[in-house]
Amino acid sequence: MQGIEIGTDSKIFIVVPAGVVTGGVELLHQLCDTLIRYGAQAYVVYYGSSPHRIPDDYKKYRLKLAESIEDNVKNILVIPEVSFDMVSDVKNIQILVWWLSVDNYFLHFFGSVYDNFRFSPIFCLERVVREFFDTLFLHKIYKKYPLKKIALNKNIVCHAYQSEYANDFLKRNGIEDAMPLSDYVNEDYAFVPEMVRQKENIVIYNPKKGLRFSKRLIAAAPDLQWIPIQNMSREKVKETMLRAKLYIDFGHFPGKDRMPREAALCGCCIIMGKLGAAGFAQDFPIDESKYKFSQRNSDIPQIIGAIRTVLEHYETIINDFASYREKISHEKAEFEKAVKELRLV
Repeated sequence: MQGIEIGTDSKIFIVVPAGVVTGGVELLHQLCDTLIRYGAQAYVVYYGSSPHRIPDDYKKYRLKLAESIEDNVKNILVIPEVSFDMVSDVKNIQILVWWLSVDNYFLHFFGSVYDNFRFSPIFCLERVVREFFDTLFLHKIYKKYPLKKIALNKNIVCHAYQSEYANDFLKRNGIEDAMPLSDYVNEDYAFVPEMVRQKENIVIYNPKKGLRFSKRLIAAAPDLQWIPIQNMSREKVKETMLRAKLYIDFGHFPGKDRMPREAALCGCCIIMGKLGAAGFAQDFPIDESKYKFSQRNSDIPQIIGAIRTVLEHYETIINDFASYREKISHEKAEFEKAVKELRLV
C-alpha cells in the first residue's frame, strides 16, 4: 500500500454517523481534535438522517465541520469500517480505512442475519461469520463486499486498526501492512489511590453485552449487589464506577471497548470473558488465569468464587490491575504518536 501523501494544503475529512454517542464515535471526534491541535486542516463530516451537529458530550473537543467531502487527490478521507459503502461515493481522494471493530463491519452489511449471534455469549461473531461464508447465501453476500476487493481499491492508501484483534483479522485476510491507531479513554477518568478506601461491595456490568450470561451469574449469587450501567448520564456512570469494586463483562468485544478501561481507572477490578478483543492480551492485558473466563454454565461456580474473592480482598487484589491502569494512562500519548507515524500531520 502506497501510504498517505499529505501536503500543506491537504484537508482531512472524517466521516461520522450523526446523532450517535458511543466510544467509537467519540474516537472519531478525538482524531479530529488531535489533528487540529497539530495544525492539520481536519473536518468532521456527519452523515445520516439525524441533525448534523456536534453532540453535547463532544463539544469540549476542538472540531471543525464540513458539509461535504472535497474529492481531491491531495485530500484524505478517514472512513470507519461501518461506513465502507462510502468508498464508492468518491473517486480521487486518498482513503484511510480505520478498523474500530471487526464485528461491526459484518453487521453493517449483513444486518439482522447475525442479530441472534451478536449478544450470545457462546458465539464469537467473527468466527461464526467466517464459518457461515461456506453457505451459499452468505457466500453471495461476501462476494459483494470481499475484503480483498476493498484491500485492492486504488484509493485506499492505508488501513489502520484500533485493536490487535482487528490487526489479526486483517492479516488473516491478506492485509499485512496495516498501521496501529488505537484510542484513549476520556480524560474525565483518572485513577486516584484514595478512591480505594471509598469502595462498596458493588458489582457493575453493561447489560448491552452478554446479558444472558450475566443474568445467570446474578441468579447464582442473588445476595450480591449488582448494578447495570444503563440509562445513566456520563456523570452518573463515573459516580457508580467510583463506588464499585468490580466490573464484569461477558459480552463480545468488537474492539478495545472503553467501559472496562473507564472502570479500571475508577478503581474497579475487572472480570471478563474471552470473546473478540478480550481474547488478546495486547488489548486487555489482565491475568487470564484469574480474571478471564469462558462463558460456560459449568464455569459459573468458579466465576462466582472469583467475584466473591475480589469483593472480600479488594484492597489487595486491586494491585493486580496496576499495570493495566498504567497502560491505559499512556494511551493518549500513544495515540498522538500513531497519528504522527501515519503521517497525518
